[in-house]
Amino acid sequence: YGLTIFMLIAGLCIELIDNMYKLITVFSGSAFYVDKYFKGDRILVLTAWVINILTILFVVIYSSHSATSEGKKLNDDIQIMLLQHPIDVGKRKQLKLVTTQLSNNKIEFSAVGFSLNFPLLCTLLTSIFTYVIVMVQLRK
Repeated sequence: YGLTIFMLIAGLCIELIDNMYKLITVFSGSAFYVDKYFKGDRILVLTAWVINILTILFVVIYSSHSATSEGKKLNDDIQIMLLQHPIDVGKRKQLKLVTTQLSNNKIEFSAVGFSLNFPLLCTLLTSIFTYVIVMVQLRK
């Protein structure tokens, strides 16, 4: 699913750039394709699209980030359980095997080499805002 998620995130970023740029041009009054009677409606629709895209981006990355965090927390919880609670030998062996697997195989979600976590979200949003600002400056 890595390529699919990457394409989803790339498409959302392109849509976000486009809608933010249109929102800024309509709001500033420099958009030539908006009738003055429908300016408020256009601003409302574009704002709704921007919020929708930001929500989808946040949900995709938040769910991946929280699953990764829970995987890391699970290893610590199992270690605490092994140390603090009396467990029979068979279950202890299985729990040690699980902790070994969790230690050696890190739980991480990635899309074509990019880890889906909050630093990626911050990088994406910073890049998008920078790109939109440059587009607005070049238009003037």
